[in-house]
Amino acid sequence: ISYARERQWQQRAGGEWGPGDPQVFARHLFDGISEGGADLQREFIVHVRKEYRCPICAYTRARTKRYPFIAIGQPDTPATLQERIHWYFDNEDGRTCTRCVYGRNMPCTRRIEQGPPHLLVNVKHDDTSDTTPPQMLRCPGPDDDIYQYQLIGAVVYSRGHFTSVILHDSEYWHLGDFDFRRAEPVDWQSVNMLVYNRVPPTSLDGMEHRPSKEDGRNFQSGGKRQEEG
Repeated sequence: ISYARERQWQQRAGGEWGPGDPQVFARHLFDGISEGGADLQREFIVHVRKEYRCPICAYTRARTKRYPFIAIGQPDTPATLQERIHWYFDNEDGRTCTRCVYGRNMPCTRRIEQGPPHLLVNVKHDDTSDTTPPQMLRCPGPDDDIYQYQLIGAVVYSRGHFTSVILHDSEYWHLGDFDFRRAEPVDWQSVNMLVYNRVPPTSLDGMEHRPSKEDGRNFQSGGKRQEEG
């Protein structure tokens, strides 16, 4: 953030940041990773396979792209961050199949084909969103394997001000301008960026990979959402 201020990216009078500044800051950070050297990219770049598959004719459209982060969009209907992460990986509202006569919906799935040691998650939100993150993030990979990540920190944007939450001595702590204390639920509100470290991989073994509302393990999400575009 200090580096961004020095470059005067969207800096406002009086040192405050405007409503669009968190995304501007994140974009410049991600650009720096994408344009960095091979060593830096190996630490952060994630390979994501996005696939649409028709349940009737099995027609499939898929591609794999490299990203410096995972982007969790703002849904059209109220949803927690836990639910939005699930929808990122398994979204029932995909696109219409054009290959079969039924014109069925093709659900969209995303799978991490190559997970980096450090995973950045960019969260788009409004001030009323529940952005409490999972402490353990289980990302589906190929062949029913998963990439498992532990939350080590977050950048939080609220009312024109940036603060942080970090993992320290097995506890989460809030860092403000003048205080350092144990994090409270309100400190996760308006999370802008999450930072995860990869932990030893495990297998799904037939279990659902969806994170729970309590601790990031398994849950079944109700309802559907519209595609974010």
